[in-house]
Amino acid sequence: AGLEPTGEDLAARLDAYLSANFPQVGMPGAAVAVVDADGVRYLATLGDCPGADAPFVVGSLSKSFTAVAVMQLVEQGTVDLDAPAARYAQGYDVPDEVTVRSLLNQTSGFGSRDSLSEAADGRLGDTFGSFSYANANYDLLGRVVEGASGDPYARYLDEHVLGPLGMTASTADPVRAETLGMAPGHRDWFGLHLADGFRHAQGDDAWGGPASGYVASSVQDMAGYLRMYLNGGAADGGGRVLSADSVRRMFLDRVPDPEGDTYYGMGWTSFNWDDGELVLSHDGQVENYVASMCLLPERGIGVVVLADANDNAGGNSRFFDLVSGVVTAAVGGVPAPVDAQWTALWRQRTDVLYACAVLVCAAPLLLVRRWPRRLASA
Repeated sequence: AGLEPTGEDLAARLDAYLSANFPQVGMPGAAVAVVDADGVRYLATLGDCPGADAPFVVGSLSKSFTAVAVMQLVEQGTVDLDAPAARYAQGYDVPDEVTVRSLLNQTSGFGSRDSLSEAADGRLGDTFGSFSYANANYDLLGRVVEGASGDPYARYLDEHVLGPLGMTASTADPVRAETLGMAPGHRDWFGLHLADGFRHAQGDDAWGGPASGYVASSVQDMAGYLRMYLNGGAADGGGRVLSADSVRRMFLDRVPDPEGDTYYGMGWTSFNWDDGELVLSHDGQVENYVASMCLLPERGIGVVVLADANDNAGGNSRFFDLVSGVVTAAVGGVPAPVDAQWTALWRQRTDVLYACAVLVCAAPLLLVRRWPRRLASA
């Protein structure tokens, strides 16, 4: 710590890395920022990104915004972390054992693929008490925020989190997001990234909502958001969004992931590098965007990278490799190049499987057309 490149040195390193490796990711556009407590160390937009103030859907990075909102209500004495979530989210059939804290730390037992309406079935899930990632946890927390504050989730976030942080190009309201000049979201169609106008479904029956995965934010705004954490909950103008103690609790009130060496708590995954340094991060993937953010509290550095496409046939893996390279460069290391070769083979195999599936589905239709001719000639 303390030996990280800054100024022209950092800009030269990252410009060179991104120039060589962003084309290997294969996504249409991206935005990158490296920040410290005092400001922005580096910011760049790539490809078809309209600018630093263009919002992207940030996927599960949204969960930390919801955690901030909950911790504000905890500070006010409006919410008790160890109270049943149903006390605040009335109308949802959730056992009293499911507390606000268990939702924040993803130990409620909700199923990973459950919508909120499916999760709130009155029963404790099999994974209750241990970490099991589920969007429904944070969708219900969005209802907790609404019940405790009396405001719709998007309005609460605007007035108490985004507004105080000066995040004018950010919102949890999908209708308003469209008016802010969004970076165009792309879905993958057989290796082609197409901006097909996809819109995620709304409501409790949808798998994921604004509180768990559909906040929209620009790279410029996300830079300010990460600085808030590095400044112990204070906004750039000096106003306080959270107390320093609440920020510390967001970092360290966590539970282990039984399937790895990481922890999860309050919208952040955390782990330690080999030298013991604490790292906090979160990735996000929705239908037509990917995102990743990282905090290194001991160094006072934050990194965020956003992209305007989703490609589960290898492109997302390349994106996260690029993010790792940006973080490595930001701390003064030598980043590994993005390897596109293995994902190209993955893409070829995926396309062959899709083509086979189409042929299997189409074959009966082709045979149906031949049978009348055979019967007529019999």
